[in-house]
Amino acid sequence: MPLLTIESDAPKIENLDYVLSENEKDKDGKVKLYSDKSANKDLRGQPKPNAITGGLNQFQVEKLKETVYNIRNVDGAYKFFVAKQLYELRGIIRGSKKGENPKQWMAFKNSRLIPFSSREIHDLTVSYEWMRDSGVEPANLNTIGLRTISIIATTDNKPAQAKLTARLLGGEQITRDLANKEIFGVKTKEKNIDLEGFLAAMKDSINKKDAKQMKALVWKLLEEKFLLEQKLEEKQKELRDSLKINP
Repeated sequence: MPLLTIESDAPKIENLDYVLSENEKDKDGKVKLYSDKSANKDLRGQPKPNAITGGLNQFQVEKLKETVYNIRNVDGAYKFFVAKQLYELRGIIRGSKKGENPKQWMAFKNSRLIPFSSREIHDLTVSYEWMRDSGVEPANLNTIGLRTISIIATTDNKPAQAKLTARLLGGEQITRDLANKEIFGVKTKEKNIDLEGFLAAMKDSINKKDAKQMKALVWKLLEEKFLLEQKLEEKQKELRDSLKINP
């Protein structure tokens, strides 16, 4: 059991109380125990307190939580502001050529003039219209990742987009895994196709087959080819839908 129970009147942030109250853990996720010889004999073998809040009094813990809340509460507003600025800048740079990303814009994205990577600038820019038109408030986007926002904002799966938007409006924190699951569905284990092995086996036995058997092998090979092409097409579409990278 955690050694410190935290109660607060501060606004709730998902997982905050858990993070600040669970016992200290090692890199493998196991609870650390007092085992050092210098530790009080009464503590040896007992779980260590939370690494952040251990040794702090209630006032210090409350101020820590208030600081986290204040910082995280401006996160969504900051994303809105930056996305709007970048969206408008891109429009000015490319002028009337709405479908193009000119070399100046690409150079700006890679310039490091602002504290965002080229990928993050892209995600913010392509997400702005959804941010502006979907009804979400800045507070709904506190702590949600830029890649997750972009996935929701640019998906062609409009029913899934509507569901995720509604969940954000309801105050739920959306992770990338959750967004991908809603948009792309649960992944099923794909059948492994050993085409190379199949061809080797066919070559090894080709002289032993009659015309009827050879015809069956040809059809089998065509089936394997079709499955490979289908899987490749699905992977390419999934990549395009998730990244939405303009040329």
